[in-house]
Amino acid sequence: MKWYSFFLIFSLFFLFLGCSAVGIRSGTEQLGYTVVDKEGSFEIREYDNFLVAETIMGESHSKDSSSNGFRKLFKYISGDNSIVSSEKIEDEASSMKIAMTAPVFMEPDRSQWKMSFVLPNKYNLKNVPIPNNSEVTVKEVKSKRMVVYTFSGNFDFENIEKQKGKLQDWVTKKNLKTKNGFSYAGYDPPWTVPSLRKNEILIEVDSTIRGDKP
Repeated sequence: MKWYSFFLIFSLFFLFLGCSAVGIRSGTEQLGYTVVDKEGSFEIREYDNFLVAETIMGESHSKDSSSNGFRKLFKYISGDNSIVSSEKIEDEASSMKIAMTAPVFMEPDRSQWKMSFVLPNKYNLKNVPIPNNSEVTVKEVKSKRMVVYTFSGNFDFENIEKQKGKLQDWVTKKNLKTKNGFSYAGYDPPWTVPSLRKNEILIEVDSTIRGDKP
């Protein structure tokens, strides 16, 4: 995928999110987790179940389809959704605005890329608004163990590939068995001072192999 598409997406995301130009993430709900092991910028984390709204961004080479993917998700949390009362099903559906959270996830999905917004913790599959757009899906991500590398700097192809190598080396060092592929998470807009940006590369690992500190 062209990495300038990521730049555009994160620019739009954090423009609406209202983050500081210096990368301060105050007042924004962030996805919670429990740290099992930590070594410098590497962590093994346990994530409980959480909800995401996701959509396919489009063809890997298409800048327009990437931004369209973002817009579909943002429209959903801005009110392009429906709530049907279980007590008065004859009432017309109403909609609800949903607060943005951090981070935003991106990961490859076959020949395309998928983008996910984490939904606020107060929602579950019973009370979450239903997307009006069939191309937006709300699903529950089951609890899992992830190995994560946190880094600063630019979120571009060269830096990403460099950091992926560091994560893979640490996974090998810890004798962890990975599941699925890499995913990427960003917390700050591209205009944030590079040294203050928070980016992450994540990969799921087998939870039966503890990896805890002895």
